[in-house]
Amino acid sequence: MSNRCSCPRSPRATSLVMDNLPAHKPAAVRAAIEAAEARLRFLPAYSPPAVPIFQPGRIVLQYVRRCSPTFSEPLVGDPEVTRGDDSEKNAHTGPVAVPNVPCDWLRLHLKSARSNTLWMQTPDLPAWLAGARLDGFSGLIARGMAGADPAHAARLQRYRQARQPGLARIAELLEVEGRAGN
Repeated sequence: MSNRCSCPRSPRATSLVMDNLPAHKPAAVRAAIEAAEARLRFLPAYSPPAVPIFQPGRIVLQYVRRCSPTFSEPLVGDPEVTRGDDSEKNAHTGPVAVPNVPCDWLRLHLKSARSNTLWMQTPDLPAWLAGARLDGFSGLIARGMAGADPAHAARLQRYRQARQPGLARIAELLEVEGRAGN
């Protein structure tokens, strides 16, 4: 790969618009474009909007937890066969948007945690989650709840004590970020 960048001189007031591919981000790329007297602009990050997963006559597959397609698809299959109408199915499978900016990771984590709380209150789902090889975290929690290892149970207890305050803090940070218009 060449470390050289060259750009022809551009007519005055030319802008070059690029996507957010990491190869477009190095300082040498920006310097070459600016040396050619062009302005560099990046397209905004894009993530398709989250829509209800269960819609009349179709299922729109989306992430339901932390950008995990191998976990999301089987979890979407559960309400398809065990729940009644689409609104009940959608209540159990709220999609999470793919993150584009740092605050999106907070939104993703908060939505995932809220969904997980709902899943733990759904009959038969906690046992499925604990045994699913696609979700190691639920299995870890289940082993801690079994109480076989006191150190593991103590870590789980610390996690439980910190979880709600941590989620409340994430919600607070997102509220502040929303007011700032970022």
